[in-house]
Amino acid sequence: MDAVVKCSQCGHTHASTIRSEKNLTIPVIVSELESSIKKEIELSENDTVSVGDEFLLDEGRIKIASIETKKGRVNSSQAKDVTALWAKKFDRLRLKISINKGSRTFTRTVWAVPDEEFFVGDVMRIKGDNIGIHRIKTENKILKRGSAEARNIVRLYGKIAR
Repeated sequence: MDAVVKCSQCGHTHASTIRSEKNLTIPVIVSELESSIKKEIELSENDTVSVGDEFLLDEGRIKIASIETKKGRVNSSQAKDVTALWAKKFDRLRLKISINKGSRTFTRTVWAVPDEEFFVGDVMRIKGDNIGIHRIKTENKILKRGSAEARNIVRLYGKIAR
């Protein structure tokens, strides 16, 4: 595109050619539980994509799990170097909770949206039992107090509450 531009420092105007970035269509393999589907996403060639980035697709929100380039798998890359993206469906998360009942511990699954916040001390109702959350394991640490968003939680730990 040909344009007349003005310098923001000196005020000088001159003619210039501005090149717009080229849009690329990149294949995305989206996993949800045990199934996967192949989709495409459109990105500008100079966009940077990183593991953990979130995007909206037809199916909902996705989170990038892996980036494939000609040189192999990387944690971050410009879109022009990406050959494929691997992603997880991210609009509904499956959180595992370990529940302690006396000398036994068993696991259950809780569904949550990524922005849902869980607090140490919360009481949840799971299959007829009241469960008190006493620890939250996130990607970085174990919380004994406070809260975390579902997107950052690896596991919840609870006890049967009376």
